[in-house]
Amino acid sequence: MNGLKKILLGGVLALVFACVGPYVLMTSPVAYAALITWDGGAGDGLWNSANNWSGDVVPTQWDAVYIGSPTTSYTVQVAGGQIADFDTLTIGGALMGNTARLYLYGNIGTGTNLRLDAASTVYQMNNVQQTLWGELWILDGGTLKHGNNSTTQAYEVDFSVATFTVDAGGTIDVDDLGYDKGEGPAPGTYVIGNAGGGGHGGNGGNGNQAGSLGGIAYCSSTNPATMGSGGGHGNGGAGGGIVMIEVSGTATINGEITADGGWGGASSGGGAGGGVKITANTIAGTPSSFTAVGGEAVGYPTSYWGGGGGGCIYLGYVTSNSISSATVTGGISDYDHGDDGTFLAPDSCTSSGSEGDWNTAGTWDNCGGTVPQAGEDVSISHAVTIGDYTINAVDNITIASGGTLTQNNDDTQTLTGTLTVESGGTLTHGDHAYVDGDSQLYEVDFSAANITIEDGGAVDVDGLGHEGGGHSQDGNGTGGGFFATYADGSGGGHHGNGGMDVEGDAGGVGYMSIYDPSTLGSGGGGGGCCSLAGGDGGGLVILQATGTIDISGTITADGTSGIETGGGGAGGGIKLVADIITNTDAVDDFSVIGGNGGSYGAGGGGGGGVYIEFTTSNSIASSDIDHYGGAKGGSAEDGGAGIVAIYDTDSGDSASLYSDNGARDGATSTQAAASVTAKNIDLQNNAEYTIPSGGSLTLNDPDNSPVENGDGTGIIRVTEGTLYANATLTIQDAILEMHQTGTLSGVSTLNITGTDAGEMGYLDLRYFTSSLAFSIATLNLNAYSMLTHGENTEGNGEHAVNVSATTININADAEVDVDGRGHQGSKIQTTDGFGPAAGVYGGYASGTGAGHGGDGGNDTDGDAGTAADVDIANIATFGSGGGGRGSALSGNGGDGGGLVILTASGTLDIDGTITADGDAGTDYAGGGAGGGVKLVADSITGDATASISADGGLASVGHGAGAGGGGAVSVEYTTTLTANISCSSISALGGAGYADGGAGPIYIVDTDGDSGDICVDNGSNTGGTSTQYPSSVTAARIKIVGDNKYVVPSGKTLVLDDSDNAPFFSGDGTGTLSIEAGGVLTPNATLIIDDTELEFYDTATLNNATTLTLNGTNGSIKGTLELYDYTSSSAFSIATLNINAYGMLTHGENTEDNGAHVVNVSSTDINITANGSVDVDGRGHEGGGRYEDGYGDGGGVYGTYASGAGGGHGGHGGTDDEEDAGGISDIDITNISTLGSGGAGWGCCSAKGG
Repeated sequence: MNGLKKILLGGVLALVFACVGPYVLMTSPVAYAALITWDGGAGDGLWNSANNWSGDVVPTQWDAVYIGSPTTSYTVQVAGGQIADFDTLTIGGALMGNTARLYLYGNIGTGTNLRLDAASTVYQMNNVQQTLWGELWILDGGTLKHGNNSTTQAYEVDFSVATFTVDAGGTIDVDDLGYDKGEGPAPGTYVIGNAGGGGHGGNGGNGNQAGSLGGIAYCSSTNPATMGSGGGHGNGGAGGGIVMIEVSGTATINGEITADGGWGGASSGGGAGGGVKITANTIAGTPSSFTAVGGEAVGYPTSYWGGGGGGCIYLGYVTSNSISSATVTGGISDYDHGDDGTFLAPDSCTSSGSEGDWNTAGTWDNCGGTVPQAGEDVSISHAVTIGDYTINAVDNITIASGGTLTQNNDDTQTLTGTLTVESGGTLTHGDHAYVDGDSQLYEVDFSAANITIEDGGAVDVDGLGHEGGGHSQDGNGTGGGFFATYADGSGGGHHGNGGMDVEGDAGGVGYMSIYDPSTLGSGGGGGGCCSLAGGDGGGLVILQATGTIDISGTITADGTSGIETGGGGAGGGIKLVADIITNTDAVDDFSVIGGNGGSYGAGGGGGGGVYIEFTTSNSIASSDIDHYGGAKGGSAEDGGAGIVAIYDTDSGDSASLYSDNGARDGATSTQAAASVTAKNIDLQNNAEYTIPSGGSLTLNDPDNSPVENGDGTGIIRVTEGTLYANATLTIQDAILEMHQTGTLSGVSTLNITGTDAGEMGYLDLRYFTSSLAFSIATLNLNAYSMLTHGENTEGNGEHAVNVSATTININADAEVDVDGRGHQGSKIQTTDGFGPAAGVYGGYASGTGAGHGGDGGNDTDGDAGTAADVDIANIATFGSGGGGRGSALSGNGGDGGGLVILTASGTLDIDGTITADGDAGTDYAGGGAGGGVKLVADSITGDATASISADGGLASVGHGAGAGGGGAVSVEYTTTLTANISCSSISALGGAGYADGGAGPIYIVDTDGDSGDICVDNGSNTGGTSTQYPSSVTAARIKIVGDNKYVVPSGKTLVLDDSDNAPFFSGDGTGTLSIEAGGVLTPNATLIIDDTELEFYDTATLNNATTLTLNGTNGSIKGTLELYDYTSSSAFSIATLNINAYGMLTHGENTEDNGAHVVNVSSTDINITANGSVDVDGRGHEGGGRYEDGYGDGGGVYGTYASGAGGGHGGHGGTDDEEDAGGISDIDITNISTLGSGGAGWGCCSAKGG
């Protein structure tokens, strides 16, 4: 053949055709239209310039084409946008003596054979696959390359041919032609003189400085289609390029194929090896060199920078393959070598084409013309579907980059080896769109020896569960959300309930099995308006391995969001069972999130569930799994939280449960199974776990702390079901919501505890009342814990704290807190509050305060605050709500305080706080009344940190609203009462407002001794009133301080039976006991009034007393008897009246001309000792105002333009400066029975007469 070529070189054209023609025709027995050779006549080097060719004709698809010369080196270019047609193109030759180069910026159009002979090089200068209908043959001395890439993968060697041959001495060389230094998906990084190597098939080596890291591997081992990344820094090596040859027939390789990374120079990392993918029916030959090696990190005398990672080489074949190895080592370094890349020549069934069915032979290469059989390996790089059947028990399945395996059935698919999902690969199941109702047709369900989901690999069944409802349709599935007739849909449920929509339509209820997830998430309800669908539920993933499940990629089964008015779909289910389960990625790799509700006002979808079962070890934490409900649209409701169950089968313990609702605050999650047993349950971020009617949850943690590690927002709700636990149960950083219809079984000691003020433990009692108690032997409220009850809406009064125990301990930093949980205040203008002593709204202005233990404060319009309504000896009521504002004004009435009843047959120890305060009214609305606290025990102990209050709610002084009255507190003990719990340490203040609320009564009684003490203390408030509500109250003593009045109204009786006859104690001279007309005061025969005022009305009754003594402390703190409605003909009768030092007898102030009040006392003995007084100064007829005469028969006359005259009584009043006469004398000296008359007002200005 060479001899014939010499004749050709001699210039005999006929011999050229005769010799070259047969050479071409060995594989292409086609008659040529012509033999066309390159002569470069046009001088521009362009293929498509006719003058560059012999005969001045551009070659066609029928022509034999030759580029080469014994005297001239040729460089030919197929320009971008142009094509090169030929039948057979031969470039170069051993006898030509000069080089021939072809640059393919454009593409091969129609070409059959391409031969690269000696001294020839073809450069592919694009990334488009080039097609040859015949052979690509690289002879000895021929070279195929692509362009030098920099920051993007612009150039590739990418051919599809019938036959591919690389002879010995032939070369495909893409060394250093990948990403430039510091470029690519995984370049090395540079820090202070050191850089890492680039990554590709293997990780790049690190430099010796912290942060000078090598790039991370990213090449697909089964579908290399990427270049190597560059090494770090200025002298970093470039990555290797990319070679992809797809051969329908035979590939024979005896020459070289290299895609090595470049070396890194000083302080610079090596480039990563590139990628090679060759697929053929048969692969033959023995390559002289087959490499995708990482670049070395070169340094003198030592390198401290990383070598490049090895590349990746894949050989895919159908019939046979003779090449069993290639070199993909990482680049060496004195400090850190690059990791080796990947070489894969699988003897396995490999997917072919773009899409196919598993049970169709045409889907597979390397499979012997059939489908994968038992024991074979399977590699999937395309879309493959498993239909309604079970696959043969193959050994290994690898889903490579670009590959998708879809299971369209609900049967378990079994492997004997490993199921691997590589980066870029996806495992999924069919979509339940158009599958109506509850039908479940598809799931991902695989059983294998080992299962690996690599970083970047995905098991993805998002939105593949039950379909959301269309326009005016409920969502599909057992927990489908509901459509609203004229508005938005509610969310679908699965484990978490779906969120209700803006109209209050309930979401779908949860139904998932916690320990055997086998169901799909339900769809959200459709919108009642327009054709806006609810979101679809998440699908189902079941992966079981006898060995290891390793997950670095993702497994997701999320519900999808509703559209505008559609409810969110519920999250799906994931079940993982293996001996060892590992998670090598730090990010959240798992999710069963509910879909969001449509933005107009649709409910969010409920979260799904994840079950993890292992024997030896598990590194997946609940925090790695997102399982919260979907977000609400508008003002609808978020979906309820999903759940995670993790079970160590070798521990001897039950599974652990975890529920976290992310940033949501929405629907509950209802236990679907009749009975669930767990070691513990941890609740976070408003997650709610509800035990429904007939259901039970057993928590059997051997450490007796089955509810811990929460954040203080999660709830275990026991409605009509049962919570079983060990004898000692600790609730930490979570809320135990116990309903009166629920049962807490097996528990004798209940500990509620928290971590800090931000993460507290709670016992929240619901539907317990003053007559229905929560019973437990021992209740311990530890630091950062709270006992409370549900909020009482409107006027229902459904919830109270009522605990009956042997021992109750309220430790320091623990709380019993029912502030604002009584009757609701008015929330709508021109409405009263709720409750029997509710505040009333002001017609055009502010609202009044509510009453309970003390009366509510008046508003600025003079509307009276509501009178108290508590039975101090049997506290069983809530504080009432404050009155609303008038029309066109702002503000909400404060809610009343709740109710606390704690009964301990043994000890009640209080070191923390008990509060039942009313809430403040806002703006123009009245304050809520304080609630009720009743403490009953044999012994009540505590230290100085103890605090008890039932204060009334505040109101705005500036807006003229009345404050809430104080609540009521009773303390009943038999054996012991600590000195730290007393009237002075307990508060039942009225709220401060335009008019302050009255103080509530505090009742402390030794049930084994005398009657108790009542304390009424309004602190620094002014003018509060406390009206006795029961028909009769008995106490030994009463303390009234803080400018407060305790009123015994008509028909009511106050019995004061202090054995020392001194029932008024610790007064401050500002407190008043008022026995109104028809009221009754029953003291002992001797009644001593110390430092307090007794206000007594004419028709009131004073029983038993024969001796009345008035004692004071000083001129400011007096013991006073003030008489009302007595006249000169009606006398206050007492056998003996003693007015001792700083005692005072007086009568009420008389207004205008009424003369209603006088001091008229009838006694056997009246004793007025030193500093005692009868003082009625200024309490006669009232003086006149401006332009008014004084009141009374002797009232002074006002001066028209000047001063007024004095009033008269025993003597005439004085005249004014205009000679207006003073009042006349009007007294009968022999029968004094009249009051002094008032002086006249001033004719000018607003001065008033005396």
